Formats: sequence, C-alpha cells, structure tokens
Amino acid sequence: YAVRDLMARTLSPDERAVIVLFHLHGFRADEIADISGKSHDAVRKQLERARTKLARAHSGLDATGNGMTR
Repeated sequence: YAVRDLMARTLSPDERAVIVLFHLHGFRADEIADISGKSHDAVRKQLERARTKLARAHSGLDATGNGMTR
C-alpha cells in the first residue's frame, strides 16, 4: 500500500500507467509505445522521469532536490 500511495501522490496518471505496465505487467517499452500511441523514446523518457520522481519522493526530496516537509 505504501508504494501505491507514493505513486498516487507523486506520479501523473500516464506515468503511473507506464510504471505499472513496465514493472508489474512486464511489457517492454516498445510494447507500451504501441499500446499508448507514443514513440519508443517518449516511453523510455517517461519511465526515466517517473523513476526519478519516485526515488526523490521516497528519499524525501522534491523535484528540485530540496528536502520536502511532511
């Protein structure tokens, strides 16, 4: 539940969908691109940004690298 909550608070619906399709359902980036109508590069960048957002949120940093208040 903690990961689901973190994703809901941190990621946009599109970012959540890409993360879920890639990490939970095992789709490759090119398959997600076909499903979503985006380019392969766009999906790869979206995955990278979503992972960065999650890592920062998990470590307590905001998007600029500053500490977040809780």
